[in-house]
Amino acid sequence: MTDKANAKNARARRSRAILGILRFILALAITLVVIFPIYWMIVTSLKSSEEVVRAVPTLWPEKFCWNNFPDALKMAPFGQYFINTIVMTLGILVLQLTVGTLAAYGFSKGDFPGRDALFVVVLGALMIPIQITFVPIYGMVAKLHWINTFAGLIVPQAVSAYFIFMLRQNFLAVDDSFLEAARLEGMGRLGIICKILVPMNKSTMMTVGIITFIDGWNSYFWPKMVTTTPLRRTIAQGVYELKRSYAGLETMNQNQIMAGAVMAIVPIIVLFVVLQKSCSPASPRRRRNEHEKLIAAALLLCAAGLGLFAQDAPAEAPSSTATRRSSTAPTTRANSSHASSSSASAPIPSRGAATSPATARSSCHPTGRSC
Repeated sequence: MTDKANAKNARARRSRAILGILRFILALAITLVVIFPIYWMIVTSLKSSEEVVRAVPTLWPEKFCWNNFPDALKMAPFGQYFINTIVMTLGILVLQLTVGTLAAYGFSKGDFPGRDALFVVVLGALMIPIQITFVPIYGMVAKLHWINTFAGLIVPQAVSAYFIFMLRQNFLAVDDSFLEAARLEGMGRLGIICKILVPMNKSTMMTVGIITFIDGWNSYFWPKMVTTTPLRRTIAQGVYELKRSYAGLETMNQNQIMAGAVMAIVPIIVLFVVLQKSCSPASPRRRRNEHEKLIAAALLLCAAGLGLFAQDAPAEAPSSTATRRSSTAPTTRANSSHASSSSASAPIPSRGAATSPATARSSCHPTGRSC
């Protein structure tokens, strides 16, 4: 009996070890599938234009072209895009959290006629896509003269039926005795919400905040509908503007496009790390030290970016470099001065000409120096 039991235990241990190895392999495969696009975006943002368009792609850049980031900042007003996106995202975040919390309290702890029927109507809004409702909403925004304004960007996204549903379900799990005790202490409805319900559902509020911030930061469809000038465009539209910087040669500046995408996702990663540390069961002193380290790292990154931008500022523009090269190139049966003036007056040379932007950007830096 002892030998049989030992053999059975050994088989069970082997089975558990094999299952553990299979789980690890599956988790590793899923992780690689998820992380590889981010890795490819970062690696491509550090490649030169020649390396990007090769027939056989490289998994690691031969030369680290850090100047792709200041080049992307010069191609589009990313500073204005960042400010617009931050204002829009914070406005949507504050309104959705405020409206969602108040509505969830009414639908979970309130007692008024038609409460459940109204909640069914709210749930029905989840089944209607924005592609159906954006036409009447756009008409109302246009009548209110909110085109190219922050009100037009924020107000139509101020309410989320999904977050109302999520918060209502969490508020229902809170026992009514807590609310009765708070009322006996003299608290009103806002006091109960802010001091009882919200602290008891802190993790849900954090989740709602993260999802709202990410959705607002990555929003592209609605800002494209209500903005027609760079004054109110967002960062998602700014990345697309990089693609349109070279008419007819969009595939030649994928490194600058990826550099813009990398700069666009940095605030989301920082927010996720900060909120994750805030929700972790760590001591306040350790949490404060981690926050200080994150702030210091962010300041160092900003300083490095400003240094790269300042170092690259005196460099000549790609068009002037192409003009200088074309003016010194040998020509047949043409006056050199006439060729120079004609090349300077042409804003976008043809694809096969010697002065094309692809030739001017054959190296990773506009001036032709190595990275």
